[in-house]
Amino acid sequence: MSLPFAIHFAYTNLRNEDRTLKITWRTLAGRIDRGQFHDRDEVNRFCKRYLRELKARKLSDEFLTHDNSTITSSNRTYYLSLSECCQRQQLNRTSKLRHIILEEASANKCSAEDLLAILTRQILYLYNRETAKTVSTILMEGYFGNYNVDVLRATSIQQKLQLGKSKYANLRGSLLNHCKFPRWDELRVFQKSLTPQIHLDTVKTGVRFSYQDALESTIDSLEQALDMEFPNTFHISIKEGVDGSGSHAIYQQLNNVETQNLVIYMFCIMSIRNHSGELLYSNPHPNSPFQQRPLFLILGKETIGNLEDVPRIVGERKTLEAGFCYRGKTVTVDSKMSMVDAKMRAQLTGLGGAYCMMCTVSKDAASGRIEEMGFNDFMVINRTSEDTHRIWDSLNQTSADGNKLIKKRRHDYSERQGVTREPLVDENTLYCLSPLHCIMRSFEWVLNLLYHLRSNILVWSRGKTVLREAKPKLEHTRSECIRYVKQQTGILMDSPDGTG
Repeated sequence: MSLPFAIHFAYTNLRNEDRTLKITWRTLAGRIDRGQFHDRDEVNRFCKRYLRELKARKLSDEFLTHDNSTITSSNRTYYLSLSECCQRQQLNRTSKLRHIILEEASANKCSAEDLLAILTRQILYLYNRETAKTVSTILMEGYFGNYNVDVLRATSIQQKLQLGKSKYANLRGSLLNHCKFPRWDELRVFQKSLTPQIHLDTVKTGVRFSYQDALESTIDSLEQALDMEFPNTFHISIKEGVDGSGSHAIYQQLNNVETQNLVIYMFCIMSIRNHSGELLYSNPHPNSPFQQRPLFLILGKETIGNLEDVPRIVGERKTLEAGFCYRGKTVTVDSKMSMVDAKMRAQLTGLGGAYCMMCTVSKDAASGRIEEMGFNDFMVINRTSEDTHRIWDSLNQTSADGNKLIKKRRHDYSERQGVTREPLVDENTLYCLSPLHCIMRSFEWVLNLLYHLRSNILVWSRGKTVLREAKPKLEHTRSECIRYVKQQTGILMDSPDGTG
């Protein structure tokens, strides 16, 4: 029995567990007809005799000649492979396995289809990693439910697998017996219909999109994916952010920019509610990269020059918050800029010299303040966007080249409070901590403490300048800890995965 046929049959039974499975003479003849017979009449005669013999629980020698091997399962010997049996026999033989899969899927809080996809990936992984990834992704998309794969699901598979034209054509041809994928040109036409109008940036190398066009395109995609139409009045909750990315490949093209970095401004729809507050849609994977919608892509690092377009995007979003019209429907928006790290917060708020992004306490004042003051008095979150703008307006000066700046002086932190340039946005949500980065840094602190205690190095540093000859000892202890944890749990800690 081939693996694709077994998976296909398992999916069919799982999806039609409560239905009566029937098989026609033509279907049975087509499965047995593997080049063993000369014409269709001989196949039909074989099928009739096969069912009669099977019902009488007697298999003649003639039938044994069509299968050279025996299949043993649960102390039973089958003289016909599973692919040559009728659907009723296939259902009976795999009933125990089907119940085990359903129980394991329930215990692992996943669907039976996802469990089969994971098992298939593990089986194929030893032979071909790319094939394993492709098969498991397609199985998780559940394409076996319908022979004709719609263009929306085909686009999702193509994007997740990062398939080009040739690889997509090979995939489409290989799966033609199981399902029919749309042609590549149909896929491209559909993808272009979902993409908002692209505006080329004439100053910097990159592209940008209109916030309203991108949001309307996303709403249209959601209506198609959910197979529903939103009411005449609904409200959208959005999170947005801007970040930089590096280590990108540089292709040998004419006039290409020599940089491995890019900056992206993105947003993600969190939920959609009607005018009475009833939930219509909740994003199940809001942190997935496939859920983020770009608003601009600029080649280069996270510099002020490459972030000049951020105020325009924020202004467009504030206009949308008052409400806009989408196909005759009234849509309101609320948004929170939360997907930003500490470096980007400093760039957007102009606090390049601040010791803390939430309070105005300097580094020197904070060194002994915990002992002098109570905890409640020490942790006072008092930074606001309005105060930052006020400090900039009162202290900025125009330099000889015409640029505005704040001249730094010794011991001026109480007056300047870390403001170094004009704030790009006036979002108070930026004057806080990034929870994800706090969790990562907390684990990093615990691991650093573990390495130092294990190696008996009581100096809080991992640098070569401070540790000197103790540096190799600390690195050796770190390697031992990583190896021990992996042996005991299978988890590779303190190391980035394949995605960075």
